[in-house]
Amino acid sequence: MRDLPNVSKRAQNKERKKAQIIEAATWLILKHGHADFTMPELAERAGVALVTPYSYFQSKAGVLAAVLDPEHALEAAASWNGSADHSDGLTKSMAFAMSRVERYISDAPLYRPVLSTLFKLAPGSAPETQDAEDWLALWEDGLKDAAVQGQIDTAMSTVLVAHTIRNAYLGLLQRWVTQQVTDQQFRLETEASVSMMLAGIAKKPADRKHWHDQFIRTQARMLDANPLDDIANASKISGVMLRGQWLSKADIQAVQEQLQSEYAADRELLASIMPAQ
Repeated sequence: MRDLPNVSKRAQNKERKKAQIIEAATWLILKHGHADFTMPELAERAGVALVTPYSYFQSKAGVLAAVLDPEHALEAAASWNGSADHSDGLTKSMAFAMSRVERYISDAPLYRPVLSTLFKLAPGSAPETQDAEDWLALWEDGLKDAAVQGQIDTAMSTVLVAHTIRNAYLGLLQRWVTQQVTDQQFRLETEASVSMMLAGIAKKPADRKHWHDQFIRTQARMLDANPLDDIANASKISGVMLRGQWLSKADIQAVQEQLQSEYAADRELLASIMPAQ
């Protein structure tokens, strides 16, 4: 029979080396501002043989997935869920979405490069990590609770709804990763998107009203005035989203002034070359 303490030592040594590799990858990313390091560079920084990262993580994508630290993220989601009244399934689904947003925003210099590289390795889809699967499972669990509680129709596929929420979220995440939206826009657009979907699937009138109102309140934070006070306020925008880029009122005004200036210059040029009528 094998000596258990020796087995434990081997396991401890493996975990120690894995931690060294993750720490080295994190250091390289934060030092250079990107995740374009090579595996030899990673092994050298971690002080391990070149084969070791491959043995423990299979690929660079596996290393980056470990840097995302899914266990810590799931603990954070559970903490968020337990810190407020998230007893119903629909509220849990929103909580999970927002906790993930806050997680990435909390350490953008690390998570942006990691996610950017993972999206490149798996273009057009979620980073193929256990992290992504675990988060999808959380959304499914929240929606299953909602079905049991009578908040959504039991004939509705919770798996399909969870995938729909995940896919909408990934589109917003990609825009944040490429810095097409600010942290606050990432928060608000995620909250608005999930609220709109939850309002659409809610079975009870009270739940539909709750998530409809939540969407309106979130929208109001992107407007200059609350449309619940006066429907005309819906036209009082604080900016617009154009091809994934946020333009504030000041940005729009600057563009208008530039166009007016260019138009005036063009008119002067035409007047100088056109014969007088």
